[in-house]
Amino acid sequence: MNEIGSWWPFLASPENRGWAISCAVAIVVPLLVYLFRLLWPKVDKVWIVGIGENPPLDGADSNPQRSWWSELTYGALRMPFMLAALRQWSIRFVGKLQHVCLTVKLCVFYRVPWIDYIPPDSPMLKSNSVFNQMDNSSSFYWGRFLEAFPSLREPRVFTEASVIDYRLSKLLKYPLSASSDDGTSWHRPIWWTEGHSNMYLSRWYRLKPSIFLLGNMELKIKKIVSIPGAVYWQNFVYVECSPMEPTGLYTYKSGDADNSFYRPNSEEYAVYRNKKFTRAEYDDGGYEKNGRVFKFKSEPQLRERIIVPFNFMLVAADSPVLSLDVDDQLETYLAGCLDGIVSHIQLANWLLGLRRR
Repeated sequence: MNEIGSWWPFLASPENRGWAISCAVAIVVPLLVYLFRLLWPKVDKVWIVGIGENPPLDGADSNPQRSWWSELTYGALRMPFMLAALRQWSIRFVGKLQHVCLTVKLCVFYRVPWIDYIPPDSPMLKSNSVFNQMDNSSSFYWGRFLEAFPSLREPRVFTEASVIDYRLSKLLKYPLSASSDDGTSWHRPIWWTEGHSNMYLSRWYRLKPSIFLLGNMELKIKKIVSIPGAVYWQNFVYVECSPMEPTGLYTYKSGDADNSFYRPNSEEYAVYRNKKFTRAEYDDGGYEKNGRVFKFKSEPQLRERIIVPFNFMLVAADSPVLSLDVDDQLETYLAGCLDGIVSHIQLANWLLGLRRR
């Protein structure tokens, strides 16, 4: 987990607590079954044989053949065919139970990297020391930039999925926000922007190789460009994404696939218990299945899947890129990068030429 760095924020979500309990059960049950099979011969010998040969505890009759308790246990539990049948049934049952538990365990653990997995929210850290470090967002971003891209003096392109994952996990590691101890003030020093659209970074999570969650947006990143500057406030990261496959929840008119009116740039949907639901079902808090109506027992997670080529910048909160005066120019440069008209060197030269805010 690249973002949280701790299991406690992970367990804050009800869905994740259920997943953790499933993992614990999948591990503990096979262990208990193994111990049962290991100790069964000893329990058989002590419990079944001992009851028939020892006198009852109340001392009513020292002869086990005359005691009603001894007659009952001796006649019922010492029957060879009953013991053999019970033994064979228990062995078959335990073997099948182990097989089922192993299958469940594998399904649970290999379910995690799938796209439908619900990651936890990024909690705001309450710490005056971290809060003071984030007070100067450019300085904080510069420190993260040096951790992710050390010893770079010129723009560099990264296209390998594992390298992109590693570099961004350093840049956007937990915490992404912090508040004072009394909770009256907070800082979110890292932002993303594509021009007129920008927002502070509240959550960054790796769903699977090359697939990331930026806030509520699902992105398939194919390239990043680190752009170091001469001073601490001149550091930028360019991110370019490939279009993702549609969710399959929505249908579009035939022949209008290229029309943005019928095929939008993204699809909003909700994830609930590892299943996808439409935005309308999310808004209404329920869904229909096999003619019956069900309500969401917990809050689904809203997602926005980007299904067109997309790019943006990762910058500090007080970066010159977030100025209203350069929004139009930034959108022009980003559109040119997607179309192949503008190179990353041209984008870097323009960014490094901006004045400080």
